[in-house]
Amino acid sequence: MIKTNQSAASKQETIDFIEQNEGVEAESTLSTKSVEAYLKQHPDFFIGREDLLAQLTLQHDTGEAVSLVERQVGVLRDRNLEMRNRLRELLDTVRDNNHLFDKTKRLNLDLLDCADLGAVYQKVIESFKKDFHFSLCSLILFTDNAKQYSAIRAVSVDEAQEYIASLLKEKPTLGRALREDQLTFLFGDSAKDVGSSAVVPLGGEEPMGVLAIASKDDHHFHSNMDTLFLTYIAEMLTRVITRYLK
Repeated sequence: MIKTNQSAASKQETIDFIEQNEGVEAESTLSTKSVEAYLKQHPDFFIGREDLLAQLTLQHDTGEAVSLVERQVGVLRDRNLEMRNRLRELLDTVRDNNHLFDKTKRLNLDLLDCADLGAVYQKVIESFKKDFHFSLCSLILFTDNAKQYSAIRAVSVDEAQEYIASLLKEKPTLGRALREDQLTFLFGDSAKDVGSSAVVPLGGEEPMGVLAIASKDDHHFHSNMDTLFLTYIAEMLTRVITRYLK
């Protein structure tokens, strides 16, 4: 509700403020800081002074002078647009995470139904190609008895260390910074099609394998990318593979 009359207290505050500045030349009666401080202490100063408010002007970015009211409306409009954009981005993130969760859950349930390592291998490759839409996917098991695993790609621990020792840390490696021999080790003849990749070690401090996925897009995988779902899948794979190795 807009007040049309200035209250007695407000009038007295204005009189006191003017009296404090008496004796100074008119053009320098009030400093910029004094006016700013006064308006901060009295945010309702323009209530009942709408005509004065409409007369105030500010310099717009385009060089045109606009009223204070118009400028305030513009600021509020810009803030509203910014908040709407942030909300839309948040909703997009939530929707994407829900889709990732559904795909990850389906893969994990399928892994629990697998009867052997061969089925695990096939299910992982199938899921990443069909559900996650990655044409390049590799699952490699490290074992000194590689010859006994014909249904899954297996290499010796020494061979893995020779090519990808720097990638076998506990955290996933994301991005483009892989050597040509590392890409060939992970993806074989398809290495030339790799734009960016994600390499996830299996087994913790003593790697027992590696999961590698890649995209033809150079910017799909990057160092600032969240790895929650990849890490979760790797932990699940580790548990399942360990069960069959035993």
